[in-house]
Amino acid sequence: KTELAGHDPLRAQYADAILGLIREAKLKEADSTGVLVLARELLPELTRLVSLSELLAWLEKRSPTFMPLIGELLGSRPEPLADIGIDRVLGLAMDEMSLIRHGAQRLLERGQDLFRQDRTPLLTLAECRWADTRAFAVKLLRANIDRTTMGLDAIVGFLDSEHTELQDFGKDITKERLSFLPADKLTVMLSEHPHRNMREFATLQA
Repeated sequence: KTELAGHDPLRAQYADAILGLIREAKLKEADSTGVLVLARELLPELTRLVSLSELLAWLEKRSPTFMPLIGELLGSRPEPLADIGIDRVLGLAMDEMSLIRHGAQRLLERGQDLFRQDRTPLLTLAECRWADTRAFAVKLLRANIDRTTMGLDAIVGFLDSEHTELQDFGKDITKERLSFLPADKLTVMLSEHPHRNMREFATLQA
């Protein structure tokens, strides 16, 4: 690592060599650890050398040896979300491979200003099967939603989720907005909720 720091020509040579291994599928999984460690140090060079279309093709191919690196490259893409495709990135954020999910999450976090106008993509992620993606989506919801004007219907949308991450977010908003909400409707809704987490919350609010 020390030998490569500040040596741009040498770094470029190593990056080219690593790309050759990926493109020609010559690296065996058993020998991949050292190469992947080196590749992470060369991530800026690799990101510049790999086009978006090539990266997306690698994501489709699913080479087990290089998926850790491909996930890193995904998260380092410089393009705006709109250029990559918001639906595509959302799909990757719900991928079965955690490395791919985490790369997509980094892209979404950098483009999170979009969600101040439309929180629908985050709500989609918050209902997915993967706990890390649900937690990530709720984190962005907390950071980007204006809660000061949120009414009962919007809050109920969170409380009605089957996942505790969204329920807990809804509970926090309920506490903040309690004096502005219709107490009778809220109490009935919470007491009849099928999820124990919410029924216990109703007891505390009574």
